[in-house]
Amino acid sequence: MRPDAGRPAGTPHRPTTDDADGSNGSAPGHAASLAPPLEALCAHTPPGAHQSVTRALGVCLADAAPTRRAARTTGARPDDDALIAMLAACMRALGRRPSGPIYDRWREHVLAEADRTGIRDLALACPSTITRRLGSWPAACALAIAAAPDLLPPVPVDTGPSGPRARLAQLDDAMLRSIGLSVGAIGELHRAGPLALGVPDAVALAAHLDASVSWLAGRQSHPGRPADPERSACDPALVLDHTRGLGITDTRLRGLLGLAPGPWRRITAGRESPTFGLAIRLAGIADLAPTALLVRAR
Repeated sequence: MRPDAGRPAGTPHRPTTDDADGSNGSAPGHAASLAPPLEALCAHTPPGAHQSVTRALGVCLADAAPTRRAARTTGARPDDDALIAMLAACMRALGRRPSGPIYDRWREHVLAEADRTGIRDLALACPSTITRRLGSWPAACALAIAAAPDLLPPVPVDTGPSGPRARLAQLDDAMLRSIGLSVGAIGELHRAGPLALGVPDAVALAAHLDASVSWLAGRQSHPGRPADPERSACDPALVLDHTRGLGITDTRLRGLLGLAPGPWRRITAGRESPTFGLAIRLAGIADLAPTALLVRAR
């Protein structure tokens, strides 16, 4: 099969080191053939979102990525944060954690769109560069999810009458207090939604709604089954084992999550409950279901 087989019409083939060494985890020379059509990958993207270079990349990436011209004339190269931002932009556009070949197809599509619209000096790193600089493709994906909380949830949230928002709107403050939520927690729920709650309150709320915590967080489209109400504490040990195994230090992970050293130590030691939103991010980093982090409270 030709290297550009299956590529979107009008998209030029841009050779990368992945074509030679297969370091993104695929067989050498078959990156394009492994990736489905881009339109199928973008099924959950708002119409037109992946057609615009500006929307696909976002301001942060446009500022962070050195241009091809600058790279040629000055030898500039993107730093690690820029590489993470590039991968995060792909995840945001596709609504999923991509493989190396899928990222490469998105990259070539965006570069072709940039050329078509007259943007000739945009640079996007190839998968082999991201893998080499960030340690591995799974490590790069974990870093991107840690750095960009808006990448989660990965499924469209049900906004209909049976979805989380509609179900929550049916609960008045008296009902929320009867579940066990404090006045402060109820205020946070009204202000910022269930992700702002502590993990025990989120577990109790999901159980009252006869739904899973994944559904409450928007990580699955059907209600599922509620978690064991006695397993209401969050233990990040599985996530730390995962990230350490990928070569990601606890300090780097903490920095990407935006946590100060004190709260991070208390959370990882089990002395402080993280917010439900942080627990969801931690689960996403390790590609785990949120219930995998739930343990019995001490």
